[in-house]
Amino acid sequence: MIIKTWRDPYDAGFSPTTPRQIDLHPGLTVLVGCNGSGKSTLLLNIKEECRNLKIPCHLWDNLVDGGSHNSLGSLLGGYQEYDCDDYSLAMSIFNASEGEAIKLNIGRDSTLYKEFLKSGHFKNRDYRMSKLFSDEADKADKEITDNRRVFLFDAADSGLSIDSVCEVKSVLNLILKDSKKLNLETYIIIAANEYELARDEDCFDINKGEYIKFADYEEYRKFILLTRKRKEARIKRQEKWMNNKAEKELAGYEELKKKVKKEIKELSKEYPDKNSMIYRRQKEYILDKLKEYKNKCKYAVFDD
Repeated sequence: MIIKTWRDPYDAGFSPTTPRQIDLHPGLTVLVGCNGSGKSTLLLNIKEECRNLKIPCHLWDNLVDGGSHNSLGSLLGGYQEYDCDDYSLAMSIFNASEGEAIKLNIGRDSTLYKEFLKSGHFKNRDYRMSKLFSDEADKADKEITDNRRVFLFDAADSGLSIDSVCEVKSVLNLILKDSKKLNLETYIIIAANEYELARDEDCFDINKGEYIKFADYEEYRKFILLTRKRKEARIKRQEKWMNNKAEKELAGYEELKKKVKKEIKELSKEYPDKNSMIYRRQKEYILDKLKEYKNKCKYAVFDD
């Protein structure tokens, strides 16, 4: 699956992935890199490209789907996602650690994974609610002909113990097994924080945009420290880039301020009475140009 990568997505002077396009392999791909290296950004990049290519894609985000605070309210409020949801599950999630809550929620979602493989739709509560108010979901069911399926997992191993990571990986392997039975081309792309998730898997260096393998933990450790150095070097380049941007914005502001002063001077000649309504309105209109310019600037710090 060829994915076009974002170029400077945050207008901050850097692109997380160097190549302009990357080639992702079917099966399990583990994104590796230090915190802040761009793993989550690449997942969002892939999600957008899948939408453009009309490839069914589901993103599981730890901040949205993983923690106990995200699922407890819906369970206790009666908004049950699946038939197996009950108060005992709600209390298990509520009393769980971050890692345990992630594991429970991934397992809880597993009842929908098989349906996603078959239909191309992740038929959760939001999907079912949309069907109450429109027929768009039914229409979309008929339109999906692509045999590819994409699962994205962001920070799914955050806070997980080794045994829990193994359990999560078993769920992912079940997805791939079901996919094979349905003759689908399935991609599972997951961002790793721990070595256990990357162990013996096809890993993907997001900065270089290429697949790599780790022989052992020490090799993985050295790689993560290397990506940290890359990030620190990138931050220095960003600082220089943003300083240059700020200087240009300030120079543009000073130039505009000269023009504004000149316009106000000419306005004073045309309307000597500075208390007149016309003079005040025209002056305010001219000064608004400075405000608009300031609002458009992202990096400069203005004294006035």
